[in-house]
Amino acid sequence: MDTANTAPFHTLDPIRGDMIEAVLEANEDPASTDAWSEVIGLDPARTERLGEDASAHSRGDIRMDDATLTFLLGLERRGDGTRLEVADDRHTERFGRFPSGDGSLLTYFSSANFEFTPHPSVHAVIPTIGSSKGGTLVRIIGDRFPTSAILSLYC
Repeated sequence: MDTANTAPFHTLDPIRGDMIEAVLEANEDPASTDAWSEVIGLDPARTERLGEDASAHSRGDIRMDDATLTFLLGLERRGDGTRLEVADDRHTERFGRFPSGDGSLLTYFSSANFEFTPHPSVHAVIPTIGSSKGGTLVRIIGDRFPTSAILSLYC
């Protein structure tokens, strides 16, 4: 497949580790004003990212789920609010492209022909006993075995 015109996407974002740790602790105790004060104390300006919940006094006052809150507050941005790059263009040129014409995950999944088959099931193993010296031909009977799975098994 020609991927020369496939647009790259980025799956890595720079995050602030100490902020993530503080938010995770606040998530564990949503009623704690002390835990939330620790989060805000690390970077008071990040409360602007919370929209209507910017004046929250505890984690419990914020209406978004834990994962979204952790990502939103942990995400690093430049001073002007623009996105920080993890690596320069030379290293991300082909990083994270889906094998579809426009590089889109949705296009890839909507055009892919995935075939899922149920697991095989075993109904019987014949014989159930054999020689302790080995060499017994064993037959496995069941459903949904791929045709390429036919083989002789000696135990």
